[in-house]
Amino acid sequence: MNNTFAEALRRIRTERDFSQQSLAEKLCVDRSTVAGWETGRRLPDATLIKRLSECLNVDIAILMNA
Repeated sequence: MNNTFAEALRRIRTERDFSQQSLAEKLCVDRSTVAGWETGRRLPDATLIKRLSECLNVDIAILMNA
């Protein structure tokens, strides 16, 4: 799950033309947190996954690569 989430997040973020920094600012997290998600070192909690889907305007199932 870790790698598929990481890959989906990076792909969707770049398709939406967000930098890691700009997405981090919208979520009130550090840029390194977003980088950690995209490399698979970390996973966001459920609340942040919901906020990610809202910021990126994508269904949670797609973000989770279901």
